[in-house]
Amino acid sequence: MMGPQLAGPMELWAIRHGEVDADSIGKFIGSSDPPLSRRGKRQARAIAGVVPEFDAIIASPKIRAVETAEKTGKPEIRAVWREMDFGALEGHTLAENKAAHPTVLAGWRRGDGSVAPPGGESPDDFAARISAGFAELKQEFRGRTVGLFCHAGVNRALLANCLSMPYLAAGWFEQSYGSINILRPHDDVPVQCMNWVVGPPSATVW
Repeated sequence: MMGPQLAGPMELWAIRHGEVDADSIGKFIGSSDPPLSRRGKRQARAIAGVVPEFDAIIASPKIRAVETAEKTGKPEIRAVWREMDFGALEGHTLAENKAAHPTVLAGWRRGDGSVAPPGGESPDDFAARISAGFAELKQEFRGRTVGLFCHAGVNRALLANCLSMPYLAAGWFEQSYGSINILRPHDDVPVQCMNWVVGPPSATVW
């Protein structure tokens, strides 16, 4: 159990899960639940070797995030930190989705976050979900250091929030498998570290 709440802002270590199994690489993976690959498990062990002793460890319910977190400690699972639901885009490559759903991807390239894939979540709705979860964390863990094991999209939404920019504009921020971001949302420099990869690198960020 944590001691008395400390003064000052939270420090958040937002960590993308390790590499997933080969069948899922290169595809839109949000609601799907592939496990870590062998390299992904090595990445998770490497993360555990560099992170501080967290006051709390929180993870997305997806197995790839939970497996990564468990190398560091026992996580508390919170559904708000799941990846964006890609709906009909789920499980398909970028090329396949450009062919099957060109208006969705064209809308995203224009920066239109209101466009939702069939059966899925719009970028605006996803970013609002993450922003709400972030606000709760900042209040709950003031003065604490928190490890959040989640996803590339979640990390980009957190970075966008810290930098006061639209979520889709953060799509250019690389988030490699097993990457670490260190955020101090109330600091003059809210992003202390971005896309720090400490384990064996993957051949692709997808």
